[in-house]
This record gives sequence, C-alpha cells and structure tokens, in this order.
Amino acid sequence: SEMKLRFFTDISHEIRTPLTMITAPVDYLMSDAKTSDETKKQLKKISQNTERMLRLVNQILDFRKIQFTHLKVQELEIALLVAEICDNFSDIAIKQNIDFKFTNLVDNQKIWVDPDCIEKIVMNLLSNAFKFTQYGKAIEVCLRGDEKQISIEVHDQGLGIAPEKMKNLF
Repeated sequence: SEMKLRFFTDISHEIRTPLTMITAPVDYLMSDAKTSDETKKQLKKISQNTERMLRLVNQILDFRKIQFTHLKVQELEIALLVAEICDNFSDIAIKQNIDFKFTNLVDNQKIWVDPDCIEKIVMNLLSNAFKFTQYGKAIEVCLRGDEKQISIEVHDQGLGIAPEKMKNLF
C-alpha cells in the first residue's frame, strides 16, 4: 500500500504543478490594467476552474492517504488530549491579545480515538482560528457530549468563511 500511495502522490504532484503554473499568468493578466473587462471575465472563469481542479486533486490525494493510513486507536480522556493541544496555542493567544479558553463539558470521559488524527484536526482548526481572528478578539474550544458522542467545537470571532466557499470545506 505504501507503493500505491507513493504512486498517487507522484501523479497528484504531476497534475498540481501544471495547474499552479496556469494560475500565475492568469492572475497576472487579470491584474494588468491593459486587459479588457471581457477578457478578465474569461480569465476569472479559468482561474475558478483551475482552483476547482486543484481542490479535486487535493481531495483525491487526501482520500488516498486516508485509505492507506492505519489507525492507532486507543481509549483515552479526550479532554486531556484537547487541553494539551490547546496549550500549544497559549503563547500565541497572549501575543495576539486573544481571549483563548478551553471549556470541558465532558469531564474525564474516555473515548476510543486515534490521538494523531484528533491532534491533526484540532491543530488545523485552531491554526485557522488564530490566523483569521483579529487582535483582541476571542477563541473558545468547547468539548460537549454524552455517553454516545462527543463534539469538539472551535468558536472564534474571526472573519468567517465566505458563503460561496462553504460548499468546498468538507
């Protein structure tokens, strides 16, 4: 399976590179004052479709990685894991004067998870929250749930996601 993953990784890079090489000249022409409005409209379509293709290639690669990843599931206190991840962001919160808090509404409940997967997901969510939350605003991580399910929520006062990009998130 490692060979298959390497094969799909190589193919995705072979597809991604030409796509990214299309975006630079298109962006240049779109920002050039000499480019007519009608041409800019067409270039915008090219740009949007190139971005769409890049997203699809990334989704395929991510899907292939998931298929060949072996989960290392273990029972652990989810609050301890999430608190530890949040602790990595405390210095950034102080530096950016962001009111950063972790709320645990599940106490010491244990669940079966792959800690590496949870860490990647929460780190990604928090990285984006801190990237797009302005100085002096707030970010909260909240664990809530019951015996059947637990949710990890990240609330921030950042810029938010444009409605037209929401459909491309998951």
